[in-house]
Amino acid sequence: MTSKSESENTMGTVGNRTRVNTTISAKEETVQRLAKAPVANIGDVMQRLYSFDAGLVPLNSHRLCGPAFTIRVPTGDNLYLHHAMDMLSTGEVLVVAAEGSSRRAITGELMLQYMATKNIGGVVVDGYVRDLDYIKTTCPYPVYARGTNPNGPYKNGPGEINYPVAIGGVVVNPGDIIVGDVDGLAVVPVAEAEAVANEVEAVMAKEASIIENITTKSEFNRPWVAEQMSRIGAVHI
Repeated sequence: MTSKSESENTMGTVGNRTRVNTTISAKEETVQRLAKAPVANIGDVMQRLYSFDAGLVPLNSHRLCGPAFTIRVPTGDNLYLHHAMDMLSTGEVLVVAAEGSSRRAITGELMLQYMATKNIGGVVVDGYVRDLDYIKTTCPYPVYARGTNPNGPYKNGPGEINYPVAIGGVVVNPGDIIVGDVDGLAVVPVAEAEAVANEVEAVMAKEASIIENITTKSEFNRPWVAEQMSRIGAVHI
């Protein structure tokens, strides 16, 4: 049984903490291979279980791919985001679990400009942002969010940095590879990154062959359609 003094010493740690990410990083070559793949294909080879929900949308045209730097903040508060900005490294993708709230923007132009000086890989906010004109026309890296709101955030905390977060219906661990394009986002567990890269390249090669048949022969061979129709007992009248 924990004594009162022990309880007092540990109270407030969970949910109000920062740590350095010690996760083994994916090889840069593997990250670059994933960066060339459509997010739809990446999601397919992971059984369609690792794509973010459709509410997280790209706010500019930059493609995203890089290791996750995760933070968790309360609704409408960005104290821990300010702290996290100083810890970011080149190529990292800042993943902010902000409870999906639309009431306040979690970040905007000043913070985004500062992070640009660190050559980060992008920002993903499970919530809202502001200064859309800067994001769309000037921001040099991709930004994904649920939308925009001119209201600014509070700065009271608490929060967590570099712990697992739930965002967009999936779990993201520090160091996992986040990939984004115009269709949306997917997360590739860092331990599976090379295997996923191998599988998605095979899918891309197969689809290239299918597209060639469509464009040159007007053929789209799908024998499984007839098999499935037979299996469900479809009746042709």
